[in-house]
Amino acid sequence: MAKKQPGRHGRVIRRKSTSEELDHLKSAWAEEEAGMAENQQLGRDLRDRKKATAVVREALDAIQRVRKAQQITLEQLGQRAGMTRGNLSRLLNNPEPNVQIETLQRIANVLGQEVHIEIRETATSQAVVVEQKTPLNK
Repeated sequence: MAKKQPGRHGRVIRRKSTSEELDHLKSAWAEEEAGMAENQQLGRDLRDRKKATAVVREALDAIQRVRKAQQITLEQLGQRAGMTRGNLSRLLNNPEPNVQIETLQRIANVLGQEVHIEIRETATSQAVVVEQKTPLNK
């Protein structure tokens, strides 16, 4: 069991901080505030990236639905789009896809679709829409 130090019988000793201690505290607080702003920006960047990923994921899901509706295999789609079946499968099934717009357009065009990117005034209105060129029932 630890012994109580002499003169420390439950009392709190208070004293004024020295100017060096105050300068150190001010400096530490300024660093903390700078770090807080940086962390807030990192959080905003992460949210923006997640939103962008969700938009791309939505477009890829639409491509996948059209592919299945047209009864086209990944092998056939890959050949027509100039991609290997494996790369196409990874792209279509990846929860966080990283794809170029040109690749999305190439795949959509093979399926008779078009990719439209629509950016509106509000941040929550960004959308990628895959539209049909020709009816599926033909």
